[in-house]
Amino acid sequence: MKKYVVPFLVIILVAQASAAITFDTLKSSYGPGEVQFGVTVINPLTAATTITISALAYPEASPSALDFPPSFWEIELAPGASQHILVNGTIYDTAEAGRHLLSVEVSGDYSEYEEAAFTVTGTLKTFDATLVACVYPCESYSTVYLLNESPLISLLVLNGETATLRGSITDPNGGVSELSFFNGGASFPVITSGTYNVSVTASAQGYKTEEMELSVIVLEKLPEVTIYKPCNADGVCNGVETRQNCPMDCLPEEQGELVTAADANGTASDSVAASQGKKAGGLDMVWVLALVFVALIAIVFWNSRRKR
Repeated sequence: MKKYVVPFLVIILVAQASAAITFDTLKSSYGPGEVQFGVTVINPLTAATTITISALAYPEASPSALDFPPSFWEIELAPGASQHILVNGTIYDTAEAGRHLLSVEVSGDYSEYEEAAFTVTGTLKTFDATLVACVYPCESYSTVYLLNESPLISLLVLNGETATLRGSITDPNGGVSELSFFNGGASFPVITSGTYNVSVTASAQGYKTEEMELSVIVLEKLPEVTIYKPCNADGVCNGVETRQNCPMDCLPEEQGELVTAADANGTASDSVAASQGKKAGGLDMVWVLALVFVALIAIVFWNSRRKR
């Protein structure tokens, strides 16, 4: 009975020792900066094989927010051989704090997947702040205003109420003045038309300092808008105007040509009158020919009666 126990135990030990992926040089916690993870991959097969290894790190609560781009290797391993690889990356100062995972996957003639956990500490949160401009009562935001629209333009830092705000503004004349914020807002006087460049810094304990810029344009008056109209309805059919885009200036003749509709008593009217005269003259000729034909028939009929 005992002769079967030893081989069985040996099989168990071999199976445990042939784990395909093991993690080494992996610390329990990391702060912002360059990091390096050590991983050993073993070929558990009895034949040589080529495998692909992929490794990536991410916050456990947000798997889609990778700590750094994935790493890939393609290696060839002899039977039972191992390969030690290094996973290099950077933990940024705004990375999500807390528990993170390092996942390694092997694919090829065999597949294997393992995870190891580590903690990220000492990182900073980020502001979701936006700098906008408006005029009282600030029902909408814009970056373009008229000179006489309001004597003051307000600046608001949305989602920045908990931050310490500091800023300055450069007016169109090049003058620089400091902004005074209260409850996430400030204002500046409109002294002339031109561009006002605003720079604001938001900071708070445990947050990454954020710098925001905004350019506000003040116009003296609304710009004039010129609408291009190919048809000016002046009674002249020029090279730009056509029957399609300007029927009141370009009149069609019987042949489909475009003629000028200059004036009721002008050239266009003469052309139209001449055209109508041609039509009238044609009708008169038809009547004359018809009367001649009737007269000839009458003469022939009268001569035939006399001969009888």
